Amino acid sequence: MAACLDCVTGSCGTRRAPPTAPKQQRVELNVGGKRFTSSRRTLSQCPSSVLATLISGQPEADGSYFIDRDPNFFGFVLSFLRDGAEHFVAPDDVRECASLLREATQLGIMELVVLLGREMAEQAEGTQQPGAPETRGYVGAPIPGNETERIALLNSLDVLYTRREHHYDCIADVVAALLVMPIVLVSLVSTSEQWFKAKCGLAADTTSRNSSFCAFTFKPEDPKMASMLVIEDALRDPRVADNPLVIGEPYIQFYAGCPLVTSCGMRLGALCCIDRVPRSFTFAQAQLLVNFSHLTTQYLEASQLEGEIDNGGSSGGALPQELNRGSLDFTAGAL
Repeated sequence: MAACLDCVTGSCGTRRAPPTAPKQQRVELNVGGKRFTSSRRTLSQCPSSVLATLISGQPEADGSYFIDRDPNFFGFVLSFLRDGAEHFVAPDDVRECASLLREATQLGIMELVVLLGREMAEQAEGTQQPGAPETRGYVGAPIPGNETERIALLNSLDVLYTRREHHYDCIADVVAALLVMPIVLVSLVSTSEQWFKAKCGLAADTTSRNSSFCAFTFKPEDPKMASMLVIEDALRDPRVADNPLVIGEPYIQFYAGCPLVTSCGMRLGALCCIDRVPRSFTFAQAQLLVNFSHLTTQYLEASQLEGEIDNGGSSGGALPQELNRGSLDFTAGAL
């Protein structure tokens, strides 16, 4: 008698072979509390993604795989994986595109990240009129009441648009390393733009004043009311959700900035750290940023004192110890 195709013969005799698994197994996903159903093949389209790694492991007790991401945009992610880049339709709204870009980045679907970056660039080009400023339609931070005095003091320091200096660069690099931040800036805010005296992780030297996060630290004007600004998720903060630096490069999602407050109480700018994904900020991290902002301000004021000495002015002798650039050696591990 011919052998049954569904049977196998071994040392224990003939028995029915176990059924083979279908090529496209159904997978249940719990994304931020909302259920999605897809196939193992779809979720494995990007082998290096978080999704592909997740479904290679064991599911939860109920048979589903849990992902702590925003369910409002996960449908777009599935559409991209099912249909591919050629047939994918991105959201029309630039803020929704930015949110989806954040989700794609966190899930490690880099082809979608690239596609959305191009889509947002095309949207920006299509809406911006020739000759219009980049911040058209976005209000930005309010102008403080002491703006005239603030700008006069900033100009008197003769630090704007000067060459890079090692001690400022060290501050940016050390803060980036200690806080594990991709971008750290020493930002000085002038009348029309903010300029970066030091920077880590950002190519640009300036941005418009209107798009400055740091300018929000200038109010209220009372020096006793000066405080740090922390925005853990920029897309959900109405003050900056439409900021060109949020919906476009560098796609700011997290911001923490401590104002650079001079000895006379004026704020010149801020020492800030930035991330492209939302995150929290602890008290210890905030205190560290405050300490380095004080140090940065001391360097700024020290440069003015040194200039007065070089020009024959009276400063009462040597620089105060807290303003002496030699008092800390960032490269020798003094921190």
